[in-house]
This record gives sequence, structure tokens and C-alpha cells, in this order.
Amino acid sequence: TTKIHLTPMSKGDLNEMVSATLNLLPRITRPLADMLHHRTKGSPLFVKQVMMDLHKQRLLYPSLSRRRWVWEFDKILEMKIPENVAAFITKSFDRLPSEVLSALVVLSCFGASADISLIEVLEREIQQPLIAPLDVAVAHSVLGKRNGEFYFMHDKLQ
Repeated sequence: TTKIHLTPMSKGDLNEMVSATLNLLPRITRPLADMLHHRTKGSPLFVKQVMMDLHKQRLLYPSLSRRRWVWEFDKILEMKIPENVAAFITKSFDRLPSEVLSALVVLSCFGASADISLIEVLEREIQQPLIAPLDVAVAHSVLGKRNGEFYFMHDKLQ
């Protein structure tokens, strides 16, 4: 297993990332980036998770009339955001359907990851859907899926 230590981003670097992500000038994204930096302490993974959640909650969205991304700054300020990425992702479990949570429990029995072929065998043996619910967890950024395996996105979630 390869571990990569990510250091917190500076306000300027975070603003460049937000600017590039939203394809907007840095002067336009600075207020959003500054607020994200304050709320996430510059953690790149945490920023990514928060931005994805803002989009899911329609607080960050593309505006056809303005022809660019816009955000609900005041509503974002009012949001309760946990202290770290693990707590943030764990909190997002509350929004997952029970069959997804059950599939995550099964997956967690195998540690950080499991081959999809193994999950398919388990699905047949226990006669409980696993692949489709785990794909839902991938869509919610709880899991990742690559090279024929499902894996937990954060080591603290196994």
C-alpha cells in the first residue's frame, strides 16, 4: 500500500484549484475559496468532498442565465460542516439507503477493498444485492471503484 501525505493548501493554492475547477477567474472564486479554506483548513480531500456536497445540495451549480458556476454563499456559511473529512463522509452515511449501508457492512468485512468478482460470488450466495448498492456508494463518494475492485475512499471508514 502506498501512502501519500497531503499537506494543507494555502489560501492562494486553494483558490487556484477552485478557479480551475469552476473555470472562473481567481478574483471571482476568491470569496468561495477563502470560506472553503477556513471551513476545511485547506485539506485537499476535504475541499473536494465539500464541493461535491455543495453541488449535490444545489448550493454550487451552473447557471444558464449567467453562463457560469454560481453559489449560495450565505447558505453555505450556515451549513454545519464536520471538523474533518472522515467525520464529513461518515455524516453523509445518514443520507444513504439501508440497502447501501448493509452492502457497506459486508464490504467492510474484507478490509480496505475487495474484488468485484468476490462481491459477485457473495451476492449470489447470500442472495442479497451488493453490486448495485455499492455502485450507489461510489456515486456518493463513499467508495471508489477501479481495476476490478471496490475500495473505501478514506482509511478511517473501513
